[in-house]
Amino acid sequence: MLGLLALLLFLALAWSLNLTIFNLWASGGPPVEHPEIYGHRANVFFAISVGLLVAFVITLWRLIRNRRQQLSAK
Repeated sequence: MLGLLALLLFLALAWSLNLTIFNLWASGGPPVEHPEIYGHRANVFFAISVGLLVAFVITLWRLIRNRRQQLSAK
């Protein structure tokens, strides 16, 4: 179950980083009508990415810890 959660968190993190990079590019790359909106969106998606990264690392740590306990119990 933790493995599936780790996979889903990783996919969500990758998608959020993708959105962050796109909005950063849109805010400074091509001429758009309101680049500050894209810059704000990039900041929001970056904050979401940081939260997902923390959750992914905690889940991965618990997954590894549980596997080690299962192996040492045998």
